[in-house]
Amino acid sequence: MVCFSPARLLELWNGKIMDRKRNIILAVGLLVLVATLLFFGLRVLRQDSAEVISVRQGDEFTLSLGSNATTGYQWQLSQPLDQERLKLISSVYITPEQGRIGQGGVEHWTFKALKSGRAVIKLGYLRPWEKEVPPVKSKAFLIRIEQ
Repeated sequence: MVCFSPARLLELWNGKIMDRKRNIILAVGLLVLVATLLFFGLRVLRQDSAEVISVRQGDEFTLSLGSNATTGYQWQLSQPLDQERLKLISSVYITPEQGRIGQGGVEHWTFKALKSGRAVIKLGYLRPWEKEVPPVKSKAFLIRIEQ
């Protein structure tokens, strides 16, 4: 069994014997770190945090989201509404009055608050015919309905 003192280990680490191994270990560690950050970082960036909106029971409110119908993308509900608390009144795409061909507009989603409590509205920006493709954007809104 080979036993090295701490001083000898430090000498080996700092010496030429360990330079190549140390560089390989550092390179592999850096590669793993970058890969992990890319994998988890991109997933975190894609998920928008929920915006909190407070309304009174019986009120109507509108969510306005940038959109461009000329690309085929549109906002759609990602999950069913809590129909006990919210009702979808309308969803309308408005193009700018003056602008260039292909210029984006705004989608206005109007809801009515039916019952006090909390509900979540999740929307995804996608092309409806691309069934297996995840939304390119997503938005979540936490709706607090007060009496």
